[in-house]
Amino acid sequence: MLRLGNTVVLALALSACSRPAGDPYFRKHSPELLPAQAGIAIEKGVPAEAAARIAARFRRDSPGAALLRVYQVPGLPDRHLVVTHSEADTADYGLRFVLVAFGPGGVTEVARSRGMADSEWLEPVFFGDGDCQFVLADTGAETSWGLEAFRLCHDSLTALGPINVSLPAGDASTEVAENPLPFARMRRDSSGVVVEFGTDLVLWITDPSTRAVHDSIVNMEEGRPITFRLAGGSFHRMGRE
Repeated sequence: MLRLGNTVVLALALSACSRPAGDPYFRKHSPELLPAQAGIAIEKGVPAEAAARIAARFRRDSPGAALLRVYQVPGLPDRHLVVTHSEADTADYGLRFVLVAFGPGGVTEVARSRGMADSEWLEPVFFGDGDCQFVLADTGAETSWGLEAFRLCHDSLTALGPINVSLPAGDASTEVAENPLPFARMRRDSSGVVVEFGTDLVLWITDPSTRAVHDSIVNMEEGRPITFRLAGGSFHRMGRE
């Protein structure tokens, strides 16, 4: 599994993500894609002109790219998040996010993530809709490999590393794990930002000496969600809260 982890100041995570007064949970946006046409899948609601210009730009720059996906960044009408694919660098390849601006001057690349290596999908959910918000994205091939977390601001896209969890199959098997994001919520408390999952999870554990990945089923206790807190620029599993 890919490990991304740029150092960020924790204070960034505490800046406002839009939500109703008194509600600790960030607004959650799970994009709905329209059926793909000519190798391009566009989120419902993305303006046609923006979609066409963005698609043309990426088809020109990466003519051999796989299916393009174009998402609207919630609350930022001039910002779009594109999923594209690159094989140009053997050390940094695969699906990736590219944050772009679209305006009178055309399409401008703002920031991009590292590639997701051999992952066959990169499916985002947005939390918040202000100038700075969070993106959690499921990765995998045949089965979920877990999540990658990002801090998305108007002019930046910062990797916050992995949250190594997936959803176990109906028989609690880890052979086929699924996207856990339908059960995810994100909130802010006095100590920072927390992601919580209201379901049992598969926890992926990497042996630091061999780099082998092992799995373990983690069950909710007494109905309490399984939580991860953002600290030091990445998410860490917490005990019972």
